[in-house]
Amino acid sequence: MQTILGLYRKVSALDTEAVIESAIVQTKEVIADLNAEQMNKGLRADGSEITPSYSPLTIAIKEEKGQPTDRVTLKDTGDYYKAIRVEVSSGGETKVINNDPKAEKLNKKYSKAKGNILGLSDPYRREYLNDHLRPTFSKNIEEAIGLKLK
Repeated sequence: MQTILGLYRKVSALDTEAVIESAIVQTKEVIADLNAEQMNKGLRADGSEITPSYSPLTIAIKEEKGQPTDRVTLKDTGDYYKAIRVEVSSGGETKVINNDPKAEKLNKKYSKAKGNILGLSDPYRREYLNDHLRPTFSKNIEEAIGLKLK
């Protein structure tokens, strides 16, 4: 059984920054998945539509493949989506990157002044925070102090 003094010592010694960083590292794949889902809906990190629209040739190719043509999804084979990575630096700072060979070309065409295609818009960010990061953070705190949180 844990005493109040023992609990106080655990809480006082808790490195919350490290716990937060750990929770982000544990859930960073979710950020990548949500970013791919967001792009598949034709949205940039700021929530705006990905533009410019596909060319008539690309639309014809996508129709032949049975892929969406009513929005820019940046998805053909899925390789670009699979190459989305999240880097977590000290302090929990995150950066969404893509190391696919097409990344530079796609970012140049669909990002920059128009808004970045990598990153989460507000609805996706809230989903990540509420459904993934917060529960993981709470679980990590519970494990660190040995007390169930509500």
